Amino acid sequence: MVMGNARVLTDQLLVRLKKKGLTDREIAERFGVTSHLVGRHRRRLGVPPNHQRRQFTDEELVTLYNEGLKDTALAERFGVTRTTVYYHRRRLGLTSNHVRRPVIEKELVALHKKGWTDNQIAELLGISIDKVARHRNRLGLPPHFTRA
Repeated sequence: MVMGNARVLTDQLLVRLKKKGLTDREIAERFGVTSHLVGRHRRRLGVPPNHQRRQFTDEELVTLYNEGLKDTALAERFGVTRTTVYYHRRRLGLTSNHVRRPVIEKELVALHKKGWTDNQIAELLGISIDKVARHRNRLGLPPHFTRA
């Protein structure tokens, strides 16, 4: 028996919910417990898992990918994790839609030549200071501590 916040998940109830097609995660959310706990309880009873049904088709993924949506936006649209989108995008042979490093490096070099600091470059390009520093170091450029 798994105890939730206000409801009790009995063996009979777990079996009934699994027969209805609910996943461990869906049952866990209903009872305020972890999906790991539900899974352990389900395995003890010998009940097979119900795998979550995929929320999108390959065609839908390709269509939105071709519109330029990135993995994060696709994940939000489909109601899945970014990892799920990544897996299916790679399986279909699609590369990421994120901005490629050469574009960032070209802008970084131009701003660095003007004497901009990592902080200023990061703010302008909308990326982290660490990412600016990594690119700058990779390009062999010294840091500027104050803007010239």
